Amino acid sequence: MLKQQHPGNLARLKYLLAVPICAALLCAPALAFSKTYGCIPAKSLPKPQEQKPDTLPRNAYMVRFIGDLGLNTKYPAEAIKNKFEGHVIATFMVAANKLKDIKVITTGKEYGIPEEITRALQNCLQPVNIQPGKYAVPFYFSLSGSYHNHTVDKDDKTSVFNSIANGFTLLKEVVIAYP
Repeated sequence: MLKQQHPGNLARLKYLLAVPICAALLCAPALAFSKTYGCIPAKSLPKPQEQKPDTLPRNAYMVRFIGDLGLNTKYPAEAIKNKFEGHVIATFMVAANKLKDIKVITTGKEYGIPEEITRALQNCLQPVNIQPGKYAVPFYFSLSGSYHNHTVDKDDKTSVFNSIANGFTLLKEVVIAYP
């Protein structure tokens, strides 16, 4: 019985079938817990932010708004005659893309400046495409025709303005220079 010959072809066939089955059984748990990169249903994908071609980011609107204020604000003749030079602050609210509750705060005599700033704010680009809220814009009137790097924080008289602008978003300073 020991000397019986077994066919080698059958043994090779069993070996060839057993090796791939064993390999599949060893790899199956690892494949089952790996990430699948199949199709994701379209409903679960977030929609891309659609932006109209004519819209600008919020900070670009602010730059345009401040630039428009600087171009539209004129130095009042009465202020030139009385040689007024200094800071003025305007506060306003933006709601429904409109400017509301415009108030101009000056220290000392006004010389027609509040009326001019109110006029410039009312005639600025409408609708105002900035976030709704309360804003304060400092204006610096300069007779010398140059900016002198004046900022609201450096001027001693602006401590009054800073207390008034508390709770308001303080925008960039607008410099009105007399030519």
